[in-house]
Amino acid sequence: GGDEIIKQVADSGEAVLIADPGDERLQRRNGSLTEGAISSLAAVPVLERGGSLVAVLECINKDDGNPLDDDDLFFLTTISETAAGALHNASLMEAEKKIQILETLVEVSSEITSTLNLERVLQVVVNGPQRIMRYDRAAVALEQKGKLQVKAISGKTEIVQSDPEVRKLREMLEYSAIFDKDLWITVKNEMVQADREETRTKFAKYFIDTGSRAWYAVPLADDQGRLGVLAFESTDPEFLGETQFEFIKVLASQATVAVRNAGLYAEVPLIGVLEPILQRKRQFLAMEKRRRRAVIALAV
Repeated sequence: GGDEIIKQVADSGEAVLIADPGDERLQRRNGSLTEGAISSLAAVPVLERGGSLVAVLECINKDDGNPLDDDDLFFLTTISETAAGALHNASLMEAEKKIQILETLVEVSSEITSTLNLERVLQVVVNGPQRIMRYDRAAVALEQKGKLQVKAISGKTEIVQSDPEVRKLREMLEYSAIFDKDLWITVKNEMVQADREETRTKFAKYFIDTGSRAWYAVPLADDQGRLGVLAFESTDPEFLGETQFEFIKVLASQATVAVRNAGLYAEVPLIGVLEPILQRKRQFLAMEKRRRRAVIALAV
């Protein structure tokens, strides 16, 4: 019954006022209800400036027991116009926010892909998102010889691995890396929200020690294997929305490529040193046996 009246308003774009308790639409809406039955109803469309329907605003039963009348319908219509304006402004703000996020993503991506300096790449990854995200700390840990090592922390230019705070952070990054997938942990109603008891226990202690209330970690991995893990944490359990989650996933992909490229570049100087040695070895082995002996004797 309720859907019937709302559908009528939505389809027609016109307000509906029902002041007669015996109206068939109200009878169907009430069904077998005796207590709390609807005796009068007013419903108005909430329309954007262009006339597009945004919502339907409905009001039932006046507190004084009198039926809703034309004055109430007029008031409700006025409210709907205000609501339409507020919703329109909210949608504009949301659109602007998304544009800002996209612009930031382009800027950050450009920064991390324009350099092969690993330290610079990681600093941009942990600090760049602050332009559009409110988080208390971001960190990147990379695998080295089978172990994770914290390589970048937002707001810090130097990391002391022996620092108790860094060690505690590394433990949580290592734990997050075990899952090989996104890990989203928050506190709700003073309870840690997680599927596993072990996870709840670990993060309950970590949140008490650090004051954080939310943790989001994503792996840095490609088809060649895992490189590390990127994590964000905040004292606000709802610091990430759907758009921010998508932003972080794209950022993680870009960071993975940048870290991989930086690692390959770091190996180039070593190749440059070895190549002349290997070339001389090939030339030496290509000599006649008698000549090689002469070269060795001369060297001695």
